[in-house]
Amino acid sequence: MSNKNSRIKNATYNSASGMAYQLLNSVLALVYRTAVIKVLGVEYLGINGLFSNVLMLLSLTELGINVAITFRMYEPAQNEDYVRLSALISFFERIYKVIALIVLVMGLCLMPFLKLLIKDLNEVSSDVNIYLVYIIMLVQSSTSYLFTCRQTLLQAWQQDYINNVFRIIYSILLYTVQIGCMIIYRDYTLVLIVATLFGVIMNWVYYVLIEYQYKEVFAEQTDLAKEEKNEIFHETKALLFHKVGGAVLQSTDSLVISKFLGLGVVGIYSNYTVITQTIAALVAKFFNGTVAGVGNVNVTESSDKLHNIYMDLSLMVMWAASYCSVCLFVCFNPFITIWVGKKLCLSVLDVFTIAFSFYVVNSRFINTIYVNACGLYYLDQFRPLLEAGINIVLSVILARYYGVAGVCIGTIVSEGVTAWWREPYLLYKKLFDRSAAKYWRLTAFMMASTVVLQLGIHYVCSYLAENWIGLILRVVCCTILVNLFYYLFFRKTDSYKYIKSRVRSILK
Repeated sequence: MSNKNSRIKNATYNSASGMAYQLLNSVLALVYRTAVIKVLGVEYLGINGLFSNVLMLLSLTELGINVAITFRMYEPAQNEDYVRLSALISFFERIYKVIALIVLVMGLCLMPFLKLLIKDLNEVSSDVNIYLVYIIMLVQSSTSYLFTCRQTLLQAWQQDYINNVFRIIYSILLYTVQIGCMIIYRDYTLVLIVATLFGVIMNWVYYVLIEYQYKEVFAEQTDLAKEEKNEIFHETKALLFHKVGGAVLQSTDSLVISKFLGLGVVGIYSNYTVITQTIAALVAKFFNGTVAGVGNVNVTESSDKLHNIYMDLSLMVMWAASYCSVCLFVCFNPFITIWVGKKLCLSVLDVFTIAFSFYVVNSRFINTIYVNACGLYYLDQFRPLLEAGINIVLSVILARYYGVAGVCIGTIVSEGVTAWWREPYLLYKKLFDRSAAKYWRLTAFMMASTVVLQLGIHYVCSYLAENWIGLILRVVCCTILVNLFYYLFFRKTDSYKYIKSRVRSILK
């Protein structure tokens, strides 16, 4: 089943549908968190945040094999080679069944150590059995591996918008069931059980539908050659290190906060991170629509064309990350105050480090896309280990003195001294074969501009009231000042013309 749409059209569909899903899912998630706080209490969010991050570390078992196999699917999808696609999917499914079992077993082995991650067990509600809650969340996590691998087939065909339609339907039904169950029974454990059963059923249904829709692929019964399997496993050794770095950056912050600052602080911090993760996911969904396109361009176009697209997308990502980072710093506490009350707000220093960390991590999103889509991840296999080590050591040390801000500083420094320069270095040396001076000038300018805009606009908006009108005025102020600032600097560049055309195509 070939995809007749153009690369740009597919990228537009994927980006628009991904953003629609993320927007809807983020709104539903906020409604759900509000229900948890009002019906059960903020401590339950702390438990959920802590165990979610423990399970994220277990996702290291996946080894990044998803990236290695998806990279191999681009060419056969382009050439409608159903036999090869069938072999890749079949191998993928067998591997993921093994991974599901390993995640389950490893998760069970961690159970005796759960209490060590909580500073004060008195913060845990008496009606919650932390071991039972953890087991339910573990089952939910492990079973997801049994059904999600087929969705990569649609990504290789640049049809991730179909996956997004399913995710939208799934989210609406899931959150409706969870909130209804919570209000009626006021039992957090029951809510988790219902969510797990619902997830298994919905994912299985979609799993079967993909097989029916792409029957040309699944009608073939072939297997990969032993040599290619060995190549994939060799590549995943490098991807394992990338998974370690990513998992540490995303999950250990809450673990450190729980251990040194308490479960209650984890609950408060998670209200901020759910927003940053939502916005990061929105940005990712927008640009993930180009991932398959980058893999396709790498196969079909010249190095010059690939570099031009890279510079255009780099400016687009940095601009978006800078705007979001400024909005976060300026609007975070006013929004939290309106949403759940001022008593659940963090300090200005904490908020600044969270917002700036958002920029540092997300401004390099396109670098990661290019490294993965063009198969360069194996050349960068040891960098994530160094990054993870620096992050853990600094977070543990600084958390004792600066609290949440110290944990975020650990993330900023570990990114800055490793991934921030290493990925562009690889791209320019191995893929573009040219000087990276233009890219570094852009990067330095965007980072400095982000800090200046954050501090300046935050000062200007500090006189506004912390209510809905004040929040709206803050957003308007950030939107006008940040985008006007960058427009004046980049309006005559080819990259700006590219951004303008992409935005127009999405809005049509």
